[in-house]
Amino acid sequence: MTGLAEWTRDARLPVEFGETELAPPTDAELVALANEHLFRGAVRAARWSFARWKPRVALCAAYDVEFDDGATGIVVAKRYLGDKARALAARRREEDRELHEAVLPDQRLHLWAFPADRELPGAVRVLELHRTAKVLRELDTLGDWVLRWQSSSVERLRYKPERRAVLRIDWVVRQGSKEGPKSRMAMGARCLPLSEIERVLRARAAAERAGLGAFAPRFLGGEARTGTLFEAWLEVQPLARDAFARTAQAGELLARLAALDATGAPLAHVSRLDGARDFLELFPLGRDVLQRVASPERRVTGWVHGDLHPDQLALDRDGHGRLLDLDALGRGDPADDCASWLADRLAADPRADFDAIAPELCGPAGLARELDRVRSHTAEALALRAAAALRRLEAGGRARAESLCARALELATLRGVTA
Repeated sequence: MTGLAEWTRDARLPVEFGETELAPPTDAELVALANEHLFRGAVRAARWSFARWKPRVALCAAYDVEFDDGATGIVVAKRYLGDKARALAARRREEDRELHEAVLPDQRLHLWAFPADRELPGAVRVLELHRTAKVLRELDTLGDWVLRWQSSSVERLRYKPERRAVLRIDWVVRQGSKEGPKSRMAMGARCLPLSEIERVLRARAAAERAGLGAFAPRFLGGEARTGTLFEAWLEVQPLARDAFARTAQAGELLARLAALDATGAPLAHVSRLDGARDFLELFPLGRDVLQRVASPERRVTGWVHGDLHPDQLALDRDGHGRLLDLDALGRGDPADDCASWLADRLAADPRADFDAIAPELCGPAGLARELDRVRSHTAEALALRAAAALRRLEAGGRARAESLCARALELATLRGVTA
């Protein structure tokens, strides 16, 4: 399975906005495509599990598939409006890739099975455990532990096509020498696009020097040329996506993060309203948001998580909080982290009132006197969630997007927070 949040999806949503050619394959169509072009008849079932739509460009869909022998996997189908598939076909002939991948130019379709993701070369390389062990030895972050790759194993935890793969490696290790007693060591491997990895590696290295490892996975290094990052495994329990009972604890973690020395840290990767323009321009309330909700001025003051949600907060066995999923980490405006959490809460509960819920988070986070500024960031974050409902083809996505835009406009018109 992809390991991502499950949504009820509507394949007709692009058609509703005039893009009739971007409907994803049905489950049965995907089975037929995978059997003909990837697995020679070995797939017996498929279930649509992921979607990412980019208007006027492409639609990417992923499917959890089951094989005749009971094994499972993930197959991705990406359909283009333009000639990208034809260009991919020519490039693939030149590369001679020996992976489960096919390009069908006449259908403007690119098919692949995990880990054969062109944007995530590390997904293939991490699975080659003899090579991964060599990379880790060269990073020299494991002390005198000797990795025994022959009897170690890898588990795929999450996969977002062309964006991210998260794997757990269970190493069999010996301490000191190849003859030492055996034990086990768990490790996380994050595979990211090459366009992002250098920034992420610099951010994680700087944060590790500053002490982030006290309340987040310890950074173990990475390999920029394959887009791979390694981190220590934490035995923790992540919160649910709607677990807002730990809001105050989240604020305390943000305060600890902001207090770390940010010397040498790159800017955080933070989504902006302009990035949602393609979706917001599709309907009247979205266009109103683009005119009336301002992207707030950022005050870069220190470390921020960059993509904070409840399921990126975890608890250890003693109930202490830990931050997870640090790919957007960097220097930024703490108001963005607070806004991300608050927008999730407002989106989950239409009855929630910003003035009632914001102090519980912003007080511990050190922004108790900046609620108006956080409000403007939250209005933008709500608009981004409206775009996301369309991007992932959420069932009822248009109504959901309109509701979130209305909430964003409501926040933006309070206390002069307007463009």
